[in-house]
Amino acid sequence: MGTPHTPRQQSSGWIGLQDLDVEPTPAIRSGLPGARQLLDSLIATSRDYHRASGGHLCVFRDLAGLFVTAAYGVTLNHATSGGPDGWLGQVPVYIRVISPETRNQAMQTEAKSPQGHLCVVRISDAIDIEAKLFPGAFSRQDRVVQNTAQAPLTLVRAG
Repeated sequence: MGTPHTPRQQSSGWIGLQDLDVEPTPAIRSGLPGARQLLDSLIATSRDYHRASGGHLCVFRDLAGLFVTAAYGVTLNHATSGGPDGWLGQVPVYIRVISPETRNQAMQTEAKSPQGHLCVVRISDAIDIEAKLFPGAFSRQDRVVQNTAQAPLTLVRAG
C-alpha cells in the first residue's frame, strides 16, 4: 500500500491534465469518484473568472487537491488540525502548491513526518496544472527546493 498510481509522465516527471486523459484515473479507489469532473468544472470556472476580471479565485489549494486525487488516487485529509494533506494507502502525502501568486517566490519544504510522499503542484496564470510526486521524499529528511518558477525543482538529499 502507499504506492502511487502514476499516469504517463513527461520526460521531466511532471504530469498535466492531458496525461490524465491517457490512462484511467484511480480516483474511484480514493473515495472521490467525481474528482475529475469536479476538477474540470473548477478549472473552467477559474478560467472564466480570470478572463472576466483579470484576477484569480482563491481556489489554488482546492485545484491542487483535486488534481492530486485524480492523478494519483490520493485520499484528501480535510481535517483543519494539521497533519498530512492526504493519504496514499497508509502513507501520508504532503501537497505544496506553486500558484500564479507565489511562482516567483522561493519554496523549500522539509519533512513533517518520518515517512511520506511530497507532491508539488504548479498552477499557471492560465490555470494550467501539472504535478510531480516525490515518493518517500521525507524518509531521508530530504528537502525540495525551487528558487523561482523558471528554476527546476530540486530534491536536496540530507547530509
